[in-house]
Amino acid sequence: MERRVRSRPLHPSDIDTVVQFVSQSPQWLTYEWGQSKVEHDEWSSYMDEAVREFGGEWLVWEIDDTCVAVTFHVDEAESNHKPWLGIIIVAPLFRGRGVARAVVDELCFRKKEQLVLFAAVPISAYEWLDFLGHLQFEQYGVQKDLKEREFLILTRSLTTNK
Repeated sequence: MERRVRSRPLHPSDIDTVVQFVSQSPQWLTYEWGQSKVEHDEWSSYMDEAVREFGGEWLVWEIDDTCVAVTFHVDEAESNHKPWLGIIIVAPLFRGRGVARAVVDELCFRKKEQLVLFAAVPISAYEWLDFLGHLQFEQYGVQKDLKEREFLILTRSLTTNK
């Protein structure tokens, strides 16, 4: 990625843009929502619930004032007191262009005092595993969530050079 990504907190005015991004991610919507469509109010509630439940932060990532990605991350998860990347959604027009890598590299740089950044994917979501593998995440283990769904736990070393 030639131009540097920068982040800012996600504002309510960004929700329609985020809904457009996720609407073009049918596999994620089906897994996370059990449907292929999400509305503005549903997404707003989802974001609020994630913050309440995990204490994380939603960020909008921009290049030249254009929203190219959205993330949700937790600085210190209750489970292991480590940083976790919960969600990364890249704008459809910017997929496959290095945006996700630039965003994750920047998050890792910000968390460099930690040793690793964690992430998780549904055990059957091979495409997501490949995606995170391209971002230098490695398999760490398997864990079940409260709904008994199995997830692959992944880590990315924060001491790795960009």
